[in-house]
Amino acid sequence: MTSLDIQIKHHKILLQLRRQDSLIQSYAFIEAFDLSSQEQKHDLQRLLHRVRPLGVKRWIRDLLYDDYQEYTLRELRFIASKNHIKNYSRISKAELIDILIEKGIKNGNGRENVNKQSIEHHAAHINSSQNS
Repeated sequence: MTSLDIQIKHHKILLQLRRQDSLIQSYAFIEAFDLSSQEQKHDLQRLLHRVRPLGVKRWIRDLLYDDYQEYTLRELRFIASKNHIKNYSRISKAELIDILIEKGIKNGNGRENVNKQSIEHHAAHINSSQNS
């Protein structure tokens, strides 16, 4: 192992710590922490100790945004368009869920607002503006 290998390894650890810190500083984290049980907080401590930013992100998602998995891709794209997320039509479902979580958009401001009629109206509006 060379000194360069050690520098690279520590730099990667530092980047993971920065990612983890930005998650911990978010309002979503505070809200999830307040809602969590003692067992869930214990799970979080293990993730933090091991420096697992993706694990922390999933922990927040599971507590606050679990319903997103039940949404169709079409519904998620509708939510993204209403919240001015660029290039939402090219993003996969998993990536779209991550973006909505990062932006702090909880459950599309209520799934009841994301019904078939509003999606079809929005799709018709997009099609008419593209044809102009």
